[in-house]
Amino acid sequence: MSLAITNPLFIWLLPVALLPLVFHLYYRLRRKPVKFPSFMFFLMIDRRFSAKRRIREYLLLLARMLFIALLLLALSGIVATGTKSEGTRHSMAIVIDNSSSMGMEAISGGRSNFELAIETAGKIVAAMGGGDRAALILTVEDPAASLPAGCTDDKNLLKASLDNLALTEAQGNIPAALNKALATLEKTHADRFEIHVLSDMQQHEWQASAPIALDSLSTNFHLTVHRMPVKAPERGNAAIASMCFLEPRFIVNRASVLEITLFNNSLHDAQFQLDIRDSSGSARSETITLQAGAESVVHHNIVPKLNGLHWAAAQIEGDSFAGDNKAFIAFNCSGVRKVLLCGDVKDFGVLPLAIAPAPDGALSGMVNVFCPPESIKTAMQDDKPLFIALAWQSIPALDEQSVSALKAFVSDGGSMLVLPSSVSPESAGNVPQWLGAKPGRPLM
Repeated sequence: MSLAITNPLFIWLLPVALLPLVFHLYYRLRRKPVKFPSFMFFLMIDRRFSAKRRIREYLLLLARMLFIALLLLALSGIVATGTKSEGTRHSMAIVIDNSSSMGMEAISGGRSNFELAIETAGKIVAAMGGGDRAALILTVEDPAASLPAGCTDDKNLLKASLDNLALTEAQGNIPAALNKALATLEKTHADRFEIHVLSDMQQHEWQASAPIALDSLSTNFHLTVHRMPVKAPERGNAAIASMCFLEPRFIVNRASVLEITLFNNSLHDAQFQLDIRDSSGSARSETITLQAGAESVVHHNIVPKLNGLHWAAAQIEGDSFAGDNKAFIAFNCSGVRKVLLCGDVKDFGVLPLAIAPAPDGALSGMVNVFCPPESIKTAMQDDKPLFIALAWQSIPALDEQSVSALKAFVSDGGSMLVLPSSVSPESAGNVPQWLGAKPGRPLM
């Protein structure tokens, strides 16, 4: 038999059980003489009553000491593991909470709750007897963790897997882990089935996305929860509540505003450092003081230099909890797109200014490219435009190859804007039938 102690602090407090004895001896030594006019009543007392009273006092003293000792032992979380009758086989599933909250300091101090959970799981594995098997289950699926497939009786493999486990930055799902443990045990044959849960018992991690399959439990099933109490933090904690861009479109060399919302979710004021960096190489650090329960919004400008996928990251340093200190966001910068205007500049009026207020496309992300009707096919081949605009009067001037190129562009999902010329609004001649519209006929 082996004992696993989840809260060793209370074991160190066992000498407190001797306090009733200390008080008894202290007050016994402090006897004071009292004057009485006569000893007549004292001489009439039967000595047997005095002896009985003394025995009752000693029994009461012993009961007080025993009560304090048993209370401390109960709070220490002593669990007997590996006990078994001769010839019985145990199948165990050890559920380890590897969520970010387990990184908090244990109430015993000097180490994290995750380290305490790994140590307790190691003691459970060490107490396995011949024929016993165990499986390791995590509350957060970690692709980097190398765990045995199902239950195994290889203690060395289980210990090596425990030594290689690492804390994650995600939120755990204990009900899902319990269902996985139950499904694992159902595939084994044993005389006794056990599930050991090692967790700090955060309430939000018990919100089940699916009910726990309790109907699959056998009569020889035993569930043991090893609770890892969290030491109350002495410093304030700040969390990144949200991080988003104020505008959804990103253009090369145009600043996009990143908004970061910070929240102090602790009972103490927090002073910390906020680090912001992005894929372009720019970085920023700022020291922030946030009162308990307060919120703060930080804005940061990001200027992408190239087209393609980019990222931004924010991190808090110097608070009491690291599990809510990081945030990442990715965005795609499409760059400046070409709008092909087929015809004379005068045909389009103020449309070019509406499309591209800045000649380099810095404001809208679009630039105007003018071409004569007979060169539209060549202009489309050089660089596929965002959309094409042309006047009704320019359509009859298009040759057969240009009309085919326009039809292929629209059929492939391209957009085309056909509008009357601002200088000669008279109707155009024949237009291709595939266009489905003509001047003077409303588009349906």
